[in-house]
Amino acid sequence: MSNEYQESQISWIKKRPFKGSLLLFLSGLIILFIPISMIPVALMPGSFSILGIVFGGLVVLLGILGFTFPDQSSIIGVLAIFFACLSLIGALGGFLIGTLLGIIGGAYCFAWKAPANPDPAPRKQRKVS
Repeated sequence: MSNEYQESQISWIKKRPFKGSLLLFLSGLIILFIPISMIPVALMPGSFSILGIVFGGLVVLLGILGFTFPDQSSIIGVLAIFFACLSLIGALGGFLIGTLLGIIGGAYCFAWKAPANPDPAPRKQRKVS
């Protein structure tokens, strides 16, 4: 791998809430594990397992959105914490591990701040006459 490629990857990671989005993505997959493994039961009328599929899918989606829309990371973080906590209803929170990872990932996304852009070369001011 070339040095330029590594530098571009590092700069891409620094411009996004990488840790939080990755934890949200993994949390959503863990939350989805239980309802997907019980898919015949989840499709029965009156089953709450379908909520686990919905909430787990939303947490995965929020993890992907964290990568693609870093400017909205605070909203993504709050929604992710909300849906990770609600996943306890339909998916047991992915054995509670998924919920904890979702809360931590959501907190990382909420707390992430975009790096300050270094000031480019000062612009010359034109004289107004």
